[in-house]
Amino acid sequence: MRRTAPLLTAFAIAFASPAGIARDDAPPPAPLDEIMTMRVEGTITLDAAGRVVAHEITTKKLPDAVRNRLDKAIPSWTFKPLAMPEGKATGTTSMDLMIGAIKVPEGHLIRLEDAAFGEGIGARESRVATRTYLESPYRSTNAIVRVAARVDGEGRAQDTGSLRCTLFNAGGDAEEKALICRRLEALSVESVQLAKFRTFNMEMPGITEVRVVFEPEGPIDERPGKWRIESRTPLRSIAWYAAKRAGEPAPMVALSDGIIGASL
Repeated sequence: MRRTAPLLTAFAIAFASPAGIARDDAPPPAPLDEIMTMRVEGTITLDAAGRVVAHEITTKKLPDAVRNRLDKAIPSWTFKPLAMPEGKATGTTSMDLMIGAIKVPEGHLIRLEDAAFGEGIGARESRVATRTYLESPYRSTNAIVRVAARVDGEGRAQDTGSLRCTLFNAGGDAEEKALICRRLEALSVESVQLAKFRTFNMEMPGITEVRVVFEPEGPIDERPGKWRIESRTPLRSIAWYAAKRAGEPAPMVALSDGIIGASL
């Protein structure tokens, strides 16, 4: 059982003075969505019909409330039917879950944000250093901006669009964080437009996703079992990018529709 990760390209980021960043005179952007996220690792055993036979949570330092909810929810999950190796009635594969917690009046609503299954799922993105560098106006805000790019045969982006901006453990009020994302998205889209793509990154002409990673506070903590606060824009739909993703081969191990995003 294997899930192949999509090709993602990451830009190297250089940090410098905010001089030259234009003042933002546009109306204030909408507040960002606030959510806590946590990675959880484990294994799951399925039969050919996509029923869960067994599972194991291997992340050690996991809050009891999260572990208990997963142990209750996972056995009821259903997967799309899958082919088993000859002579095998079940198969076991790795799982990498992303859990989200949203504050509500009663406490926190916990839901399944994302899930990946199969060998090599720890390497979800390929980071390729480029010669594009950005001057970030924010020295204390880690962020990732996802940019979709339609690249021509010469390696130049003909169409671009920001899919989502995410700030990690960011301080400030709602308006400040929304303005940070607006400016980082503008910088990131411009950098992709100026970049030169090459065939070792992707097939050209083609469509890809670029993750522009800002890490002034050091690497973003993605260790399993650790909560992190994300402040993010809604995930935007870009027609030509969505069409490309829809045409990609389906993963061999995939949850049935409606489970991703559902409460635990």
